[in-house]
Amino acid sequence: MKSVLITGCSTGIGRALAIEFHERGCRVLATARKVEAIEDLKALGMTTAAVDVTQPSSLKAAIASFGGHVDIVVANAGMAGFSPLVEADLSTVQGIFQTNVVGVIATVQAATPSMMERGSGLVVVIGSVSGVLVTPYAGAYCASKAAVAACCTSFRMELEPFGIGVLHVMTGAVRSQFADNAIAESSLPVDSRYAVLQPYIEARTVASQGPQSMEAAAYARDVVHAALAETVPDELVAGGSARKYLWTGKFTPAAMLKASLQKTFGLDTLQTAATRKASTSGGFCGLFSSVSSDAGSSDAGSEAEN
Repeated sequence: MKSVLITGCSTGIGRALAIEFHERGCRVLATARKVEAIEDLKALGMTTAAVDVTQPSSLKAAIASFGGHVDIVVANAGMAGFSPLVEADLSTVQGIFQTNVVGVIATVQAATPSMMERGSGLVVVIGSVSGVLVTPYAGAYCASKAAVAACCTSFRMELEPFGIGVLHVMTGAVRSQFADNAIAESSLPVDSRYAVLQPYIEARTVASQGPQSMEAAAYARDVVHAALAETVPDELVAGGSARKYLWTGKFTPAAMLKASLQKTFGLDTLQTAATRKASTSGGFCGLFSSVSSDAGSSDAGSEAEN
C-alpha cells in the first residue's frame, strides 16, 4: 500500500486527487491550511493535517505524524491573482510566487529525504499550461507556472540518481473553485489605466471554468493512473483543452499570438490611432473569440489554472 501526501486538499483538484488515491487503495495524508475544511476526508478514512506550504515546519510536522515517510508527494497547493502585471499589487505577486514556487520547493524538500534514504519515491507537481501560453492579466501566475516547470526539470535530474521520479502535470481547464479564490486576489487600483477593461480581466479570471472544463474527478483519475503506473511518465498533459493550449503557446508565431491575445482581451482598444495596426480581424483560429465577443462570459478564453 503506497502512502501519499497531497497539499491543497480543501477544494477542487486536491480534494479529487485525495479521494482518487484513497479509492485506489493508497494510504493518504490529505492536507490544507485549515484542517476543518477537510474533515469529511478524515471521515472517509484518510489522515488529515493542517499544512501551509509557505511554512516548511508544518510540512515536516505532518510527515512526521504520518510515520516519517511517504512514497508519493503531490505538490498541488496554488494561488492566483489576475490584473495587469504593470499595476499588480506586489504583496499578491509575492504571495503567488511564495505559494506556487517556493511552496512547491518546500514540499519536495520535506518529502524527499526519506525517499532518498530508501532509494525510491515519486514527486508529482501539479503545473499548468499557463506556464507555456501566457495571457494578459495573468503575468504573475503564468510566470510562477513557468518557474514550476523549470523546478521540475531540475528536480528530475537531481533526484533520478536516488531512484525518485518526477511527474509534472501540465493542467488544462478543470472545474473547481480556483477562479472563485482568484477573484479575491484580483483588483485594480482606483486610478488604473486599465479600468475600462475590467470586464475582460474578470473574464480572464474565470476562463478555466467554461464548458470545455474537465470535471475534477475525471482529471484526478488521469493523474492517479499515471502516478501509479509501472512506468511513470516525466510529463502528463491533462484537463480540458490542455493539448490545444500547449500547441498554441509553443508553435503559434509570436507576433500573431500577441496580436490575437491583445484583441481578445481588449488591449487593442487602448492603442492610439498612431500605434493601432489593422493586422487582426479576429482571435487566432477562434481560440479566444468568446472573450472578445462577450468579455463577461465565464466560458471565455478557456486556458486553465491550477
